[in-house]
Amino acid sequence: MPFFGSKGLGVLVAVALTAPLYAAVPLTATDTTAVQECFRQSYKAEAAGQYQDAIKALQSVPKSYVVEYRTAWLSYQNKDYVGAETHYQAALKVAPESLEARVGSLLPLLAQQRYADVETAARQILRTDPNNYTAALRLSVALRWQGKFPQAEEIATRLSNLYPTDTSFLLELAYAKWGQGLKPAAKALFNKILILDPDNATAKDALKQL
Repeated sequence: MPFFGSKGLGVLVAVALTAPLYAAVPLTATDTTAVQECFRQSYKAEAAGQYQDAIKALQSVPKSYVVEYRTAWLSYQNKDYVGAETHYQAALKVAPESLEARVGSLLPLLAQQRYADVETAARQILRTDPNNYTAALRLSVALRWQGKFPQAEEIATRLSNLYPTDTSFLLELAYAKWGQGLKPAAKALFNKILILDPDNATAKDALKQL
């Protein structure tokens, strides 16, 4: 779930420097160049797996939605889940209607196995955007891990109808069936996944267990 590709650097900086994201005084052209270099170094460090260095590269950039959102993602990558949650919430204080930050904030919650919190947050997102792919997928995962298999099946079925060849939702649907003891239905779904993705290790392992 990368924040922006390198080709999007110019767009990112243009957004980063646009009011009301920055509360600081307007930056000069020289400052803009410095900000670009900070982001460039951050991406370089991220590509090398040096997430803490990627975060440090942004520390001299004035705080903004863009900086908080990217720092949240990098903190998550660095397995600093509490820090990631903090920065996602900071991003939301700047842009309360941001769906991307709300969806992103589910990641550290999932990593901490806070499935009830994921369920609450994901349902809030889906009230705003009922067919949000990522929120629905993470909600299905959270429901499954809480043993709420009928509810997980409902979500996975609805999204599978929208994305019939999407193996992620087919996997969730298969696990939801399995969790309810519907092994033949689960097995059929896992086999369907292997038609779409013959090397899907998860489906293969599940069939062995079944």
